[in-house]
Amino acid sequence: MARGWGMIGAALTVIALAAGLLCGPASAATIDWQPGPVTVRVSFDTASATEGIAAGDIEDLVFTRAFCFTPAPVPGEWNGDGVTVVVDAADTEALSCTVRVIVRYCYWVLGRRTCDATRFVALRAAGGPLHVDSANPVVSDAHVTDALPNADGWFRSAGVIHWSGRDDQSGIESCTTAVMVGTDTRRTNVVGLCRDRTGHASETKTYTYKLDATPPALRPVVDDVVGLGAPAGARPGASDETSGIALAVCNGGAPLSTSRSGEHRVVCTAVDAAGNSASATTTYTVGYGVAGSWFGRTEDTPKSTAQQRTRHPVHAGSSVALTFRASTDVTGTPLEHLDPAQVTLRIAPVPCGYGVVPAGAAVGARVPSGLRDLGDGRYQLVWSSPRAWAGSCGLLTLGLGDGLTHRAELAFLR
Repeated sequence: MARGWGMIGAALTVIALAAGLLCGPASAATIDWQPGPVTVRVSFDTASATEGIAAGDIEDLVFTRAFCFTPAPVPGEWNGDGVTVVVDAADTEALSCTVRVIVRYCYWVLGRRTCDATRFVALRAAGGPLHVDSANPVVSDAHVTDALPNADGWFRSAGVIHWSGRDDQSGIESCTTAVMVGTDTRRTNVVGLCRDRTGHASETKTYTYKLDATPPALRPVVDDVVGLGAPAGARPGASDETSGIALAVCNGGAPLSTSRSGEHRVVCTAVDAAGNSASATTTYTVGYGVAGSWFGRTEDTPKSTAQQRTRHPVHAGSSVALTFRASTDVTGTPLEHLDPAQVTLRIAPVPCGYGVVPAGAAVGARVPSGLRDLGDGRYQLVWSSPRAWAGSCGLLTLGLGDGLTHRAELAFLR
């Protein structure tokens, strides 16, 4: 009798015992992915293996080499009327299983029964789809939309953080999406992950960002009154609580203009490390220019003994004519028609030793004086000192109502 392997089709019943999955026709639009491992039982109709053999002549049935294809071959175990296989990964629209059967049986020849026949049969069962994924996805990176960081990594507005990942079996179903908090922060950590189509989650991955949406604060500082033609500058007084100040200047970094008397405006700007900018305006006043042999500005304090100002000798008890010229700009444009009510003259005692009189020295009491307008910005004050001041020294302070003071040092002679 001829012996050999034959392939015989069999009915298929696939039952996922562990996952409760019944394999059937899969929708083309929706793949039903199952988390592994999944135990699948494939039922076979073994009647075809003994077709043509009388039931009483069958001596033995041996089932060997059970395999299912997912499409990779996975060994199974025969369990009496089918194959049980544990599947960790599968992606097939037609799960197929095979098993080899060795049939030993008897036959009759010329009325004599002989039991040495063997038949080799390969049974195959094919059926519906099976999609199993046992591996966790991998979260790979995070990126931000709706906002861009600068070169230093600072955001100026809140963006949306998107995590991405990969899964080589069922594929990525979803990844975390998070909106940045709207408040300023030097460092905020946000955790995200991805899930595959079976529900497996990846490890978490942290995205760190820093956000500063608030412009710097400025409180410009400048001297209230500066001298005509004197060097002057403004300080922006900039501060930023989150990213810090990257640049802060007033007047574009240039010195303030003091070439003309009166009130002037200066703009200060600041930029923080995140790129937010702000500006603020303040004012400063340039006083009048005063020229003449008597008076100098209060801030013109000599730096050494050799640079000491002249101490003017005057006779105590006599009248002194103090002349000066006032101008409104550095070109010498005369200050016309000074208001006598704005002009003040004060006297204070000072030591006669040749030390430098400090700028903060007391200005003393106001003394009467008569202001004469000599024209072309020239003016004259007349003041009489008491005779009792002979042998002492004094500091005469002139004010023109512009906020500056001008001084003359006097030595009273007998």
